[in-house]
Amino acid sequence: WLNSSMSIMEQGIREFSTLLLRYKFYSFYDLNPKLDQVRINQIYEQAKWELLNEEIDCTEVEAVMFAAVQLQVNLTSASPQTDETGEEEDDIDAALNELQMTLEGPNANLSSGDITQGPELSDYLRYMRPRRFILKGFKRYWFVCKDLQLLCYKSADDRKSGIPPHHKFNLKSCEVTPDVNLQQDKFGIRLEIPEDGGMTELCLRCDKTNRILEAQTNVKDLPLIEAKLGYIRAWQNLPWFGVHLFVVRFTNQKKDELLGVTNNRIMRMDLNTGDHIKTWRFSTMKAWNVNWEIKHMMVQFEEGNAIFSVISADCKVVHEFIGGYIFLSMRSKEANQSLNEDMFHKLTGGQD
Repeated sequence: WLNSSMSIMEQGIREFSTLLLRYKFYSFYDLNPKLDQVRINQIYEQAKWELLNEEIDCTEVEAVMFAAVQLQVNLTSASPQTDETGEEEDDIDAALNELQMTLEGPNANLSSGDITQGPELSDYLRYMRPRRFILKGFKRYWFVCKDLQLLCYKSADDRKSGIPPHHKFNLKSCEVTPDVNLQQDKFGIRLEIPEDGGMTELCLRCDKTNRILEAQTNVKDLPLIEAKLGYIRAWQNLPWFGVHLFVVRFTNQKKDELLGVTNNRIMRMDLNTGDHIKTWRFSTMKAWNVNWEIKHMMVQFEEGNAIFSVISADCKVVHEFIGGYIFLSMRSKEANQSLNEDMFHKLTGGQD
């Protein structure tokens, strides 16, 4: 990162130099699809490359979802874009849509769904009950996992038609063992389910399908900007979203630890496991200071002080992240407010 307290020319940037532009602080306000298409595209690109470069972790299911939305963005980008809705909105519709975006906030999901219904997983799996002295192959069924129940249908249409499941298993207290062999492309699960008279063993094996195309059907009706917004919101919901990590050494400690800085807190974590040791929220912060001679930082909170030296970066970088997020938290809801540059540089640059 360049130093925000100095001009770019002071830092050796000259005409025809190439700069990589990224959002440094992960606090995005009022993303309006009608007014902020450029900003939405910039944030989408940053989120996309952060995921593709594995700078942030996600599960396999989440990765498929992100890939599906990215595919939808690519497909809609290739087609002519006249108007996101296909028709011109009047002022009332535009105001209502903006109000909806404001009320939903930045963590709205791609679709709200029915909150009265519990979540479920469903897909085709191959299934077998091992039997001694009997050779049986895997059979393909449509499985639904919901409320600790594993329901087995002959097809997805049977489930939609209301036909009772072919098998029904209660997963309470069951034992799960992965059966995976990457070299053989074998992805299976072994279940031992307690039943009257003993344990029932089930072998489940995943089909090889193009899961991204299947997932893309869930977002195929999203227009370009809405697809990018959905990608951004899902990115914001990841557990490690917006966490800036630094290797530090706390006072009176003999080993290095991790310091995580986010938009509303700092976290002390184990360097090897990433486990959280302590969390301090900015709402309880009294002050933070830097001893520029010995490069030590002290952050004062209501419950105590955090004093540390920064090993993986200059302490000014950590100081700037904390000051920047404090500055952004002071932002009011007024859309026409002007940027207080003096306050920003005072909070981030260590000025008096």
